[in-house]
Amino acid sequence: MDRVKRWLQLAFWFFLAASVALAAGYLLVLLAEASPSPTPLSFKDKTDIAQVAITALGLGSVVLLWKQLRDTSRWNKLLTYNNFFMSFPEYEASVALREVLKGHNQDHILRDKEAVLPPEVARKLYEGNDPEGSKLCMDRYLDSFEMFCAAVHCGLIEEDYAYKLEGGRVIRNFRRFERYIGLAQESNKRAFAQLKLCANRWIVRRKAEDEKAASGDVIGRMAP
Repeated sequence: MDRVKRWLQLAFWFFLAASVALAAGYLLVLLAEASPSPTPLSFKDKTDIAQVAITALGLGSVVLLWKQLRDTSRWNKLLTYNNFFMSFPEYEASVALREVLKGHNQDHILRDKEAVLPPEVARKLYEGNDPEGSKLCMDRYLDSFEMFCAAVHCGLIEEDYAYKLEGGRVIRNFRRFERYIGLAQESNKRAFAQLKLCANRWIVRRKAEDEKAASGDVIGRMAP
């Protein structure tokens, strides 16, 4: 329904541009004929004026088409998040990881925003020598963030939109499990590479925003 609405809007603006261009061309012809001139307009003169109007119509149509394509692309990026990443990571993956962390007395990590996985626990989880399949649970949980960040980097999701909605969660989970990610990258440099790249970039962005906000508060307090 939204797509039909957008195409109807495009058709309306195209019709409006065509009407304006044709009206402008007709007006130019009338003004030229009404102006004092030793000789009336020839058929070629009228054709030239019509060509100018048609050219203006063509340029206006190109601009409208470009705007429509840009808006459609942006809308599709927003829909990608809503359709595929609205509730990531999966609920089952979160529950399974919580049970694994509980077995190591670390389930508070998912509640405490500042807590990080201790190095000895990260190694135990990575080695995965337990019947609970801790490594599989960790990988499944982090893979959700990896896929999300990969979609951002490929342009499937608009980055500003993704950052505003999920920036904090991506940063927190990267910091929580950074030691585990480091162990994974020792054997495979591509492991969770998209998550690491995205999180580090957003950490810098968040820090700059915080510094800007802090400096604004200082200036506000100094103002008379």
